[in-house]
Amino acid sequence: ARVETVARLRESALLLGETGTGKELVARALHARSGAEGAFVALNMGALDEGTAASELFGHVRGAFTGAHQGRVGAFEAARDGTLFLDEIGDVAPEVQKKLLRVLEDRRFSPVGSHQTQPLTCRVVAATHSALRAEVDAGQFRRDLFERLQALTVAVPPLRARREDVPRLFVHFLDDLSARHPELGPLWRGVDVEGAAKVPFDLVASLLRHAWPGNVRELRNFATATAAASLANRRFTAGELAAPRDPTRSDDRVVIPSQEALEAALAAAQGNVRVTAERLGCSRNQLYRWMEARGVDPARHRPTEGPGRR
Repeated sequence: ARVETVARLRESALLLGETGTGKELVARALHARSGAEGAFVALNMGALDEGTAASELFGHVRGAFTGAHQGRVGAFEAARDGTLFLDEIGDVAPEVQKKLLRVLEDRRFSPVGSHQTQPLTCRVVAATHSALRAEVDAGQFRRDLFERLQALTVAVPPLRARREDVPRLFVHFLDDLSARHPELGPLWRGVDVEGAAKVPFDLVASLLRHAWPGNVRELRNFATATAAASLANRRFTAGELAAPRDPTRSDDRVVIPSQEALEAALAAAQGNVRVTAERLGCSRNQLYRWMEARGVDPARHRPTEGPGRR
């Protein structure tokens, strides 16, 4: 909802989030929903050398400096009428911060070595994993540039704060892998009545318990590793790759699983609440509270109502 709101405006925006949370995907979503006709251009500011940053950002004309045998289009011009994504803005050198501020304020820029200015027609979306406000207070980042960028802010939450998304993201990555490598599909595709992916439940429970310090990037890499191991074994299995619980993180806890995750867990246990709770690593009372919160009825997954199925 925040992305939809911010996308409708053309002002500069700032994305805040840990490494691996998908800030570039959010930036691309802002661009796609903005209706901009120009291109989406991404630039990693942390990888820029201070001496060449101006050329990368604004371009240069032929002969602007030694070795400039031909002109070059910079990122601002390449993103004309589109979106310029400046990743890791917190790592930018002070002199480059000054140049960026001037462009954002004047809405014009000049290629290096040129006296002619060009209008700024792209939207600037910056992102950082740093605590940028703290860096401002410490004098390490320009306050005026921060104020210029942070009017529209989107906080991208870490994966551990939205753990109910983990199973569906995992399946999404498997779907993506299967689209590119069709031989993977038969290894994990199930025949469940709702057409859901047949992923071993022990693995699902492990996914939910893990803190994912590397966020979505770590989950995507884990999905790739699991698929590779499965291809070698010719069956879908986590093997020794099951995501371990991280005991060093105080926030390593299981949040209320999504309705889909609970339904899948109960289906795997044929509606047996005791077995499902054991596999999830919670008490039966806790599982009942989760089911009540999500509107899940375990009876739907029981073949019979015989003894031992409560």
